[in-house]
Amino acid sequence: MYQYGVPIVGGVGTSVRAVREDENIGPVALAGAAGAAGAYGGMMGARKLGPALAGRIAPFLSDAGAKVAPVFKDYGRNRRGTTSVVGEGKTVTKDKVVPKKAFMGGQAERLGEALEDKAGIKALMSDPQVARGLGMTTAAVTIPAAALAAGLGGVAAGQVPGAFGIPGFVDPEAYGSSNSPGARYKQSTVNYV
Repeated sequence: MYQYGVPIVGGVGTSVRAVREDENIGPVALAGAAGAAGAYGGMMGARKLGPALAGRIAPFLSDAGAKVAPVFKDYGRNRRGTTSVVGEGKTVTKDKVVPKKAFMGGQAERLGEALEDKAGIKALMSDPQVARGLGMTTAAVTIPAAALAAGLGGVAAGQVPGAFGIPGFVDPEAYGSSNSPGARYKQSTVNYV
């Protein structure tokens, strides 16, 4: 289902974008065809690269996590100001002042501790579900990017036949699109003011 749906959506999306740019029917059709081909190429690339990406980025993520972990741990341990606490548990005691943790300090400390575990990150990246998630993320990025780039190429390719005056690629109402007396008459800009 995806192998047909993704190219169709890519082709229709790039065609709609070309129509919004007031392109003629020829460049719109070429943008749709190229957008569908680009979406298909992006989908196939994501299928091939997505699962393999997990194993390739595991060392990078574990090294980056080890470098960033002390920052999170320091932020979590950082005390910002004080707060007064009335009572502890069931007994009410005098007001006492305790240091206040940073905003989301506990979560930052736990994240720092998790990022320090290089072996844990590498093991996490070898999980098939994580690899599948990276594949979906790769697809979410590559499919629209490839479809839009290919659609832009389709619009550009549609301008070539328009330069030779092939019908469907030329706007008949555009200035200078024909040799009729109305098209040869050059309107001055004063009339538009």
